[in-house]
Amino acid sequence: MKKFNLFILFVLLGYATQLVAIQTQPLPVLYYPLGAKSNAMGNTYSSLGLDIFSTVLNPAVVGLLNRKEVGVTTSLLYENTVLGSVGYLHPTLEQGNFVFNILYLGSFGAKETDEYNIYTGKEFSYNNIITSFGWGRELLLKKLYIGGGVKFCYENLYNYTRGFITTTTGVVYKINHAIWFASNLNNLISLAIGDTEDRLPIGINFGCGLKPFEKLSFGIDIGRDNNDSNNILNNTRLV
Repeated sequence: MKKFNLFILFVLLGYATQLVAIQTQPLPVLYYPLGAKSNAMGNTYSSLGLDIFSTVLNPAVVGLLNRKEVGVTTSLLYENTVLGSVGYLHPTLEQGNFVFNILYLGSFGAKETDEYNIYTGKEFSYNNIITSFGWGRELLLKKLYIGGGVKFCYENLYNYTRGFITTTTGVVYKINHAIWFASNLNNLISLAIGDTEDRLPIGINFGCGLKPFEKLSFGIDIGRDNNDSNNILNNTRLV
């Protein structure tokens, strides 16, 4: 009965995204899967992507990883557009585990034009950088994991620059090795840096992972569609 009640709680958290989040991840660098595993699974980072790259979005994953890890990834998204990430995870025996990540999205070679749409001979770039510090630990023996993190966000387009300091909290609950749930809350506390009135919306994500067989996993992530605030975005993948 306790497990059933916990399942209902996580389902309700998932549906709460309809009421809370306009955009769960408003920064462009967070739109894309960071690692090959998350990419192959449609960016279902809450339900299946339990690796060092997912710790930026759900820091509770840090508690699941029990050894030192270094992760490096880079990919060419489009012409002259690069996405990269570097992460380091450091486990401890008593204080939980700590993680440090740097995410980078850069697009180069955009041509500047004047008011008549004539090329001026100059080019400019777009840069989006996030530096993230996270912490996570096991709360109940191989069952419940919690975590929190702080992200420093920087965005630059031509001569426009903005920045944010924001928070992320997360939880992962494993019923057993084949069934687990995850949820994270983004931007509950955020601070804008520089001359900008932009604010980061609060967002909730919910995920459920199932592994009925050794080589088969099923996952579903629920969040707000970034293109339509009236729709729920479901990422469902068989891997």
